[in-house]
Amino acid sequence: MPAQVVPKAPGIFIRRYSIVGKYTNEPGSRFVKHVALIRDEGLTSHGTEVPVWDMRPPLVAGTISASRTQQDAKCPAHVVGWLSLTSDDRDGMTDWLAEVDKQERPNTSWGLAEQYTVSLSPEDQWHRDEKGVRLYRRFSCVSFVLAAYLEGAGINLLEMSDPENLPAVRLDTVVRAYGEHLRRLNRVRAEVGLPGPGPWRNLLAGYIYHAMDRPDQSIRSVPYTVPSEAAGNFPMQ
Repeated sequence: MPAQVVPKAPGIFIRRYSIVGKYTNEPGSRFVKHVALIRDEGLTSHGTEVPVWDMRPPLVAGTISASRTQQDAKCPAHVVGWLSLTSDDRDGMTDWLAEVDKQERPNTSWGLAEQYTVSLSPEDQWHRDEKGVRLYRRFSCVSFVLAAYLEGAGINLLEMSDPENLPAVRLDTVVRAYGEHLRRLNRVRAEVGLPGPGPWRNLLAGYIYHAMDRPDQSIRSVPYTVPSEAAGNFPMQ
């Protein structure tokens, strides 16, 4: 199976650049709250914290950002998705991560917020100086993983050619994904790319696992079309 819940025992061998995910803390939850790229391959079991590259914030994409932020990024392994990556795929993703890693990002509390966006607008994908010069890429955890696969390995996991075709996501679901504080803080929602009262057409982490839960050839040739907000759960409830 190319995407599955990580078993408790004896566990599963996960390869580098597989996509690991964390569920919410709700009992029995299958709603994926966070996704990341596996840093080192090895055997892991359900809930074990594994080393990753990810955007939380801060972004930790390599040794430079890890040193700058003093973060050893890890993620509990609740669910995992993968496909058979070639050496060229892996090399491309390694090069992409290196480029993102060397972009200098502010490491203050305000600066961490500036690194993060769930907006799908191309204008929001970069932080720019007062002259409009690009300084560094902005991501959510989902867009970070998707960009690593698309720009690094040429693998387009999700159909996003027209964001208006993505399912609308309600406030209750946004809160499950990003935190209860977004229910009451309209300004903060707008700053991360969720303006107005909603619903919003944004990416949920669980969508990635439905994209990966297909044969390798399908993953490589046909981006997954998200059918509904319910695909934020994996397996879908």
